[in-house]
Amino acid sequence: MSLKEKMLKKNSNEGIPFMSERTRGKLDEILNQKLTIKDFAFLNKDGQDYTVFIVDEIKDSFYFGGSVITGALKDLSDEDIKEVRENGLPVEFYEGKSKNNRKYYAAKFYPDEVEDDLPF
Repeated sequence: MSLKEKMLKKNSNEGIPFMSERTRGKLDEILNQKLTIKDFAFLNKDGQDYTVFIVDEIKDSFYFGGSVITGALKDLSDEDIKEVRENGLPVEFYEGKSKNNRKYYAAKFYPDEVEDDLPF
């Protein structure tokens, strides 16, 4: 791929290989479902990183994670990321509300091992 082709792909946020073969899904369409993150990466827009990820159960879509999800995934080490890509990361996304009554999306990782009475 030429330099021009690479940079044109970056203009349309197609710099992450798994995005080019999928369409953008909406996170609110996969809420409250037990899924498996199979791969993820970060895009930078206006100086802020955002997670883009794919789930094993939906082969034709990719999703953008909000700041809470991005923060959780940014904490992973290179070895952790390798494990996610090899084995997947069980997750269940949910909608929360902040103290200011603003909606946000977050995740329960390994949802089968988390008690249902979490404070959200």
